[in-house]
Amino acid sequence: MIRIAGINLPDEKRIEIALTYVFGIGPSTSRKLLKLLEIDMTTRTKDLSAEDAGGGGGGGNRKLSRKSTSKRTSSERSANKDQ
Repeated sequence: MIRIAGINLPDEKRIEIALTYVFGIGPSTSRKLLKLLEIDMTTRTKDLSAEDAGGGGGGGNRKLSRKSTSKRTSSERSANKDQ
């Protein structure tokens, strides 16, 4: 069973459909993700390999990870302007 954002994806559904169970992922986003990750859309969730699923938890797939972006406060921005 694959779990994303606290949602268990149904094993018997095609991965293209199963991803839409996650809030914010619709059909077009699901297809874009699968194309980016080079995963066949007709594959059943239960048939995904551990590598396809993001491998054993804690971090997910590296292709989807974002660089950390910390937001600066207005005082930090103004302090940088003065320099």
